[in-house]
Amino acid sequence: MHEPYPCARLLLGAAFAALDDKQVAGFLADKMPLLWYAHRSGHGVDFAPMGDDQLPQTAGLALKRNEPQCLDFVDNTLLELEASGEAAKIFDAWFAPATRTLRIQPD
Repeated sequence: MHEPYPCARLLLGAAFAALDDKQVAGFLADKMPLLWYAHRSGHGVDFAPMGDDQLPQTAGLALKRNEPQCLDFVDNTLLELEASGEAAKIFDAWFAPATRTLRIQPD
């Protein structure tokens, strides 16, 4: 995030600080940083994301080309984390009490 958007972290940090200092009542940002902030604050139940878009939530990982074993390892590990319930535990550790709406699934 620093390379293409060097000020993104600074802006989010300033927004979170303004919220902590009660200089603002809220702000718009991507859902994941907001959920992290709500969890970190210790008052997660006081936060509510506004609306939930109905578009699929996707993420990508950069891997070296022509590394099928690495790709298979990453894909299988992520699917195993989902199937075992471990992905949900990781989400809860970072974002609880937010509801987990995304699921890891094959393409």
